[in-house]
Amino acid sequence: MKKYLAICLLTGLIVPVSSSGSGFSSLRFGGDARSAAAGMAAVAAGNTGAAGFWNPAGLADLESWDMIVSVQRWMQDVRSEFIGVGHGNGSTGLGLHILYTTVGDMEHRTAATPEPLGLFSSHELVMGLSYARRLGKRLRLGITAKAYYEKLFLDEALGGGADIGLLYLIRENGLRLGASVQNLGKTSTLYEDDIDLPVTLRAGAALPFSGPGGQWLLLADGVQVRNLPFHLHTGIEWNWQERLYVRLGYQSGYDNRDLSGGLGIVWHRLRLDYSYTPIASGLGDSHRVAFGTSW
Repeated sequence: MKKYLAICLLTGLIVPVSSSGSGFSSLRFGGDARSAAAGMAAVAAGNTGAAGFWNPAGLADLESWDMIVSVQRWMQDVRSEFIGVGHGNGSTGLGLHILYTTVGDMEHRTAATPEPLGLFSSHELVMGLSYARRLGKRLRLGITAKAYYEKLFLDEALGGGADIGLLYLIRENGLRLGASVQNLGKTSTLYEDDIDLPVTLRAGAALPFSGPGGQWLLLADGVQVRNLPFHLHTGIEWNWQERLYVRLGYQSGYDNRDLSGGLGIVWHRLRLDYSYTPIASGLGDSHRVAFGTSW
């Protein structure tokens, strides 16, 4: 019974629905562990290899190579892998990110029978290639070209799209404002169903400051996905000497999640991040582990 309930819930979250809803729901759950721990409030925070996923304009602040590999396990048989790579010279940046999500061991039935005919799985693959550039001292602009692939049982769908992002520095090493429009594009039908990409508008801010015990970062994003309610994502990050990071986040208005948290450890050029998000359904919580490096 637990397995059956998990599959029913996951079908609503991952598997594409008709034209009245959205497909590629895995895009709404993010990619890297750092952002997940801080409430997925990342539109103005990113200058790592994961920036292309949230706001490609953040890649313009890179001054070397940066890479993040993140693995997520949650809700029974849902697995997600993310890789983000970026390179910049302080004025322009390039990035590549890949998000791959699978839902395994779903039961195949054509009628109400005691035993299924077999098992099948669902697969989502999203790839993005990003370019970013500084426009003057304070403004950054970024764009991402994206490819989408969906497979459910024997049916497949392909598509293409784009993201556009902006970053504006109110002051150097201070308040940053960011905005991005994601998943502008179109896919083919899956069997006879249209797939609407989850067109998403993000706008938010990141404020670093010195405080008790170390450096702090406050994050806030407003997130509007087409045909869905508005959500507010907030996060806070504390770090001690850029070696130990503690993160907390909150996402408003969701039925199955709200709080999140995690830790980060930095040793020389290596980073290890972990995030934990309780799932209200009781079918399993979300755990992510990410490894990062720069060179």
